[in-house]
Amino acid sequence: MKICLTGPVYPNKGGIPQHTALLYNALKKKYTVDLISFKRYYPPFLYPGKVEKDVSKKTLPFTADRILDVLNPVNTYRAFLKIKKNCYDILILEWAVYQHAIVYLPLLYLVRTYTKTKIVPICHNVLPHKKSFLDKEITKWNLSYGHAYIVHSKKDFSDLQNFFQSPEIKLSFNPSFFDLFQTKKHSKKEARDILEIKQNRVILFFGMVREYKGLIYLLRAMPLILKKFDLLLLIAGEFWGEMEKKEIHRLNISKHIKIVDKYIPNEETGLYFSASDILVQPYITATQTAIAQIGYSFDLPVIATNVGGLPETVKHNETGILVEKMNHRALADAVITFYNRELGKSFAGNIENEKKRLTWENYVKDMEELF
Repeated sequence: MKICLTGPVYPNKGGIPQHTALLYNALKKKYTVDLISFKRYYPPFLYPGKVEKDVSKKTLPFTADRILDVLNPVNTYRAFLKIKKNCYDILILEWAVYQHAIVYLPLLYLVRTYTKTKIVPICHNVLPHKKSFLDKEITKWNLSYGHAYIVHSKKDFSDLQNFFQSPEIKLSFNPSFFDLFQTKKHSKKEARDILEIKQNRVILFFGMVREYKGLIYLLRAMPLILKKFDLLLLIAGEFWGEMEKKEIHRLNISKHIKIVDKYIPNEETGLYFSASDILVQPYITATQTAIAQIGYSFDLPVIATNVGGLPETVKHNETGILVEKMNHRALADAVITFYNRELGKSFAGNIENEKKRLTWENYVKDMEELF
């Protein structure tokens, strides 16, 4: 079977390029796979982050034909010609944001109309976190050319069912990203010494700091937590605004916060997870997550809000604690309960079972049901 995988990859940064690289390597173990990727993934003048490209020194090996270009949609025709010439059995397309419709829409139309290749979009987010009528229509138009779909959450499953009549959908999961990082697990003492952390208790918020991720509510929980425990909130990720930093100042909790305001490269990721006791994901909205799986790779339980696909990854009172969204008191209670009851020890066995389930081999088996 010949597969064409299409999506962003290193040095594009973020979870979707990382997913593409990991999937490419997993599929290559069983199939002939070619990777069509982007010359330009985001126009620099539209990118809200500080650094557009992944600055990691270590990444997985891959071979990509960088054809697609958001500033030159004509290149999409070149990608189509390659797909047509090579007569691929399957086209797997990494779908995450509707802004790439300018590239994906003509490609999917041409492949669906002029080849026999089966189109299988992986829908990381069927709809964006901030929705509008235009987003929905553009997304529906693009995805209408798919033959079958892979989703990572019941929310995305439901959204696709609302779009199309009896679509062929496989509900799967986001596997572990640990192999990508090519990093080691440090002891807690070693990691904390390197990061110059003095506190004996550390909770972690990891990833880009955006409003929908709800960090503001975790910050508001901190004064309540600090009445019970002296601990540090470690925030590792690039800030896309100043709201959260202003809240830290307003709450006068800066001495209990350590901020690493940058995109965390692969080789440094293990340091932050190794230093922590628990990962906290106080999201306001979500479809799915890969960050919780990273936490599991480092044996960390997860406190998360009960939104989107998070409850499908974080099993309440088994691998972590689920709380209602936008509720700083509930977040505080969860952190306090975690330390009071020493839940890390009781969650350890369940986390180990999740690590065995969340493999790329199992993910590929799920995909094969659609081939």
